Amino acid sequence: MFGGPPNTAGPQPKLSGSRPSIRLYRSRERSLPQGGNDFVYRLVITPPKPDFKVQAADNVFRLEPGKTNEIKFDLTRLNDHTNALRVAFEELPAGVTVQPVDVPVKSGEMKLSVGAAPDARPTNQPLRIVVQTTDGSLPKSRAALFYLRSKDPCGDILITRTDHFWLTVIPKPGPPPKLEEKKP
Repeated sequence: MFGGPPNTAGPQPKLSGSRPSIRLYRSRERSLPQGGNDFVYRLVITPPKPDFKVQAADNVFRLEPGKTNEIKFDLTRLNDHTNALRVAFEELPAGVTVQPVDVPVKSGEMKLSVGAAPDARPTNQPLRIVVQTTDGSLPKSRAALFYLRSKDPCGDILITRTDHFWLTVIPKPGPPPKLEEKKP
């Protein structure tokens, strides 16, 4: 049970109960506008739930028709997460395919091959990449994130990460121009 702030009249903060063997626990406290010394607060601490996060190495992808490109991700499994995962692309344009990949059971780097068919139409569009559990366990999915790095040391940026990527399929190159021979 928790009381008022330290060094004030009234009950002092106190934590009761037993603590299990060494584990990582997280707590979050906040004060409501109506709080005060006349209120009783309850803090519930639970073991952290298994989770995962995915970070992309880049947020812009460029493809040429008939070629493939490799996309790198860093998968971090948290709190003993071991469930099977798969990668899904949302809003993938026609003619662009992703080779299935085995998601590692442990944290680490993942590489995906994304290819454009020889007849893929040129496009510039947003794209979302989602990693999902295959067995329906929680969390069911997490969007891949790209962390924006400020090159300007003057201050922080308001947006530090994004889950929106950009995909460009460039036009198919035309035939090389013919060189005219000069006649003497």
